[in-house]
Amino acid sequence: MKKICIPFILLVLFTITPILQGCKTQDPFVDTPVYQNIILEKQDTIGFEWIDNTKPSQIEKKVQLNWKLSLKDERWQDWYCDNKSVWMLDKQGNLFQIDINTGKTVYHFTSQAWFATQLHDQSRLFMLARQEDDTIELQAYQPNKKSIAWTKSLEDKTAIFAGNKIMNGILFIGNQSGTLFALHAKDGSELWRLDTKQEIRSDIFFDGNTLYFNNVDSSCYAVDMINGKVLWKRQGVLTRKTTFPSEFRLFAHIDGKIGYFGNTFEPFTLVDATTGNVYWEYPYSSDAIQSYADTASKNLDVPNWDRSWPKWVISSFEKPFAVKDKLVLLFKSNFRQDLHVLDPSTKKVIWQKEEIEFCLKTDDDKMDVGRYELNKDRDRYTTMLEKLDPETGKVVWRNDKFSEVVKKEGINFDEAQIINKYILINESYGENLFLIDTTNGDLVWAYSSNDSSLNFANISVYDNVFFAEQLKSNSLFCFQILN
Repeated sequence: MKKICIPFILLVLFTITPILQGCKTQDPFVDTPVYQNIILEKQDTIGFEWIDNTKPSQIEKKVQLNWKLSLKDERWQDWYCDNKSVWMLDKQGNLFQIDINTGKTVYHFTSQAWFATQLHDQSRLFMLARQEDDTIELQAYQPNKKSIAWTKSLEDKTAIFAGNKIMNGILFIGNQSGTLFALHAKDGSELWRLDTKQEIRSDIFFDGNTLYFNNVDSSCYAVDMINGKVLWKRQGVLTRKTTFPSEFRLFAHIDGKIGYFGNTFEPFTLVDATTGNVYWEYPYSSDAIQSYADTASKNLDVPNWDRSWPKWVISSFEKPFAVKDKLVLLFKSNFRQDLHVLDPSTKKVIWQKEEIEFCLKTDDDKMDVGRYELNKDRDRYTTMLEKLDPETGKVVWRNDKFSEVVKKEGINFDEAQIINKYILINESYGENLFLIDTTNGDLVWAYSSNDSSLNFANISVYDNVFFAEQLKSNSLFCFQILN
């Protein structure tokens, strides 16, 4: 082998070194002035307090406030929790990785086109970005590599996307034009697409290799998730075309059957999951509550035409679910909120309750129900949380002391979520948070801002951590349940 001249090697290195240096990618995760827009506060600076003063010496500390993170001039655009970090997006397209325990910024990445975080898996965040032609693009961002792995146009200018699920490495997302995309999460390649011609508004429900969804014309689809083939489609009787996001169609699964709402003017329908054949329909009947609506609207001095069916509407459906082979349906109308528990084989109503705020299934196959009860004169009400046996409706325990705790009449529950063995409740005026032990109904922790204008919203839970957004102060609070 011929010897290579050392001076020649040095000449080559001298020549290509500047080129290699010029090819280096500038690290976008260095500290920049954008951090000056974020205010981090700790527990002793926020001014919250425990609000049950009945037995302060016996209160065991159950929850700590890790941090409060605020933007000076604007609200957080979007945020969610992933493992030991919180990912927060502001309106300028700055994505921050926040340490859960400290609230400190680990690093940030900026893309001015980003306006929402949609999904995530173990290695990627899937962001929505608006392009120059105003269409929406899905971008897969890799935090560990600090780069965008792939992009995919969603071929729509409207920033409302339904579905948004990852199953077996496949990402499903539907646009407002009625197209459902199935994409490989790894590289963004298109597995298949289904054009339904009508806006998709429901979430996607999976059962084995079949997915189910509804669109705005009340059609229900069953689709093979591997090849996108429509297995069956059932067209609803479209009483009224609904356009409100709160009227998402919702699903329940029980014993080889799929139940769903078409829209808030159509009955709950139970069908065979394989064929789509109808077992029965359960309408929220005008006969059942028209007299109630008449009485209520007279008391409110509402004109007669406003209280005729269907001038008053079912404002929303809560997510139906099955527990102990019973089907649980919750209807909310302008005048009343009803909970109906049915035998799915016969459609028979086993029991029901009125004036329901929320209903959640617990890990021990019971139901936590937030509701209120009017007194005999119907001029005052008591707000309570009950744990019910789904088979009989019998009360396992009841806690009706919330007004006493906060020393205020007219407590109204809003959001509620199960977190481990607890239920977390946001009081609807937004100034109070309650944490209740679902095994016995005891109130173990509560927080208050003592200012009804500083209301909480958008409660989210992750493992033993929960978050509450305070809109007026542009702040996100991070709480942690202690052992």
